[in-house]
Amino acid sequence: MKAVWFLLTSIIILGGGVALVIGAFVLPNVKSSQTMVSNGPVVAYGNGTGQISGYFFPPIDKGTQIILNFTGYKPNSITISFFPSAAGFTAPTGPPLLFLPNLADSEFHVVLTSTDTQAYGIVVTSQNRSPFTMQVRSAWSPYYSLMGYVPEGFFLLLMGAIGTVYFRGAKRRREEYERVLAEVRSRKV
Repeated sequence: MKAVWFLLTSIIILGGGVALVIGAFVLPNVKSSQTMVSNGPVVAYGNGTGQISGYFFPPIDKGTQIILNFTGYKPNSITISFFPSAAGFTAPTGPPLLFLPNLADSEFHVVLTSTDTQAYGIVVTSQNRSPFTMQVRSAWSPYYSLMGYVPEGFFLLLMGAIGTVYFRGAKRRREEYERVLAEVRSRKV
């Protein structure tokens, strides 16, 4: 009886592994309109009064509009750099699409176009710890972080497959044992 429960558990784990692997490969490619709003600054930069905030955006398709809005900051207090980056990092991998030192206005709005299908990063440096509100709108995958679960999915897939094979055999062995035992008991009578 226990082998049946272990077999069912193994089948459920196998199904979860299959779903996780498929989801980790398929869902990160599903892109939809997204908006990210953030308030800064985030991290102190050195011992001075400046603070730096870095943000990562999953790959955005070539030719897609990227809308940046900055509000709520003091004029001449923030520097913005928007650039292509490596997946998962805010370090630049190419020349910036936008670099604006010391924005003079108290609000800033710009529409950029993605130059290639790639991830992007933005770094905002805030002098004198000036607060700001940043809004970024474009089309990227809200499921991008699922790509990190591929190893876990394969692990579940492997464990579920091993368990299913083993406990299916255990169930058959148990059934054969009970059949032989019943046959031996019937001969004694």
